[in-house]
Amino acid sequence: MQIPDLNPSDFYHFSLTRQIQQVEALLPNSPVTIIGSSFGGLIALWLAERHPQIQSLVLLAPALNFLNLCRAMMGDSHFAQWRSQGEFAFVNSAEPGER
Repeated sequence: MQIPDLNPSDFYHFSLTRQIQQVEALLPNSPVTIIGSSFGGLIALWLAERHPQIQSLVLLAPALNFLNLCRAMMGDSHFAQWRSQGEFAFVNSAEPGER
């Protein structure tokens, strides 16, 4: 069993794309089961859709509605700014003072 550490060194570098690439690099060519929780569940679903060797998934509270929740919290103008600039200030409650 492989358990990759998908946590970035800081919150600024959090990226689903980077996390997907990390897991893709570990995928074998043989059948595999992926276990994912929260963003890991979202990543697992994305990978399973594109990699036929993923034969089964175990998901715990996958973050399927993440973009819709972000848009609702941010409002349309901030969401559009995020999409155009590729980043936005976001308070990380796990690390006070970090954005």
